Amino acid sequence: MTPEEIWRRKTDEELLAASTRLVEYTEQGQHVILDEIRRRELAVTAVASMNQAESDDVGLAAVSAEAARKSEPYVVRLWRGEVSLPVTYWVWGFLGNALTRLLILVLILVSNRSIVLGFAILLFYLAYCVFIVVAIWRSAARYTGPRIWRDLARFSLVLFAIIWVVDRFLVLTD
Repeated sequence: MTPEEIWRRKTDEELLAASTRLVEYTEQGQHVILDEIRRRELAVTAVASMNQAESDDVGLAAVSAEAARKSEPYVVRLWRGEVSLPVTYWVWGFLGNALTRLLILVLILVSNRSIVLGFAILLFYLAYCVFIVVAIWRSAARYTGPRIWRDLARFSLVLFAIIWVVDRFLVLTD
């Protein structure tokens, strides 16, 4: 695994903590950390106390985890996979899907079978499913716990997609 891949798997907090200790890393390590900070577009809030030569070589020096967390909306962090895998999977994937389906059922019952509302509901549900599948997939990529949980999360997403497509195909063929 390359240094770039290792730092891409780190959480924002881990990355920002490392950025406050850049002098502890090799020049290549400093560049990898700073490139990842730039890639994620984390907010720069402070410059570590370095001499001018170090500052010229390094560019950015430190970022605040708290400021970066507050600067991005939660939905953006969820989309990027920066929210923990258990929260993304169980709260937004499992519970969010169940509540979305319940809301859809209620809307269908009160809509008098309106085709326009039915189409809008389907589009909303499709958008939610795509959003949460991407969020879970990305969160699994950053997960640093036991590999089995990352693999199971991704397996369940693939299984969900297969079941969803087969279910829609069966509805269309009836």
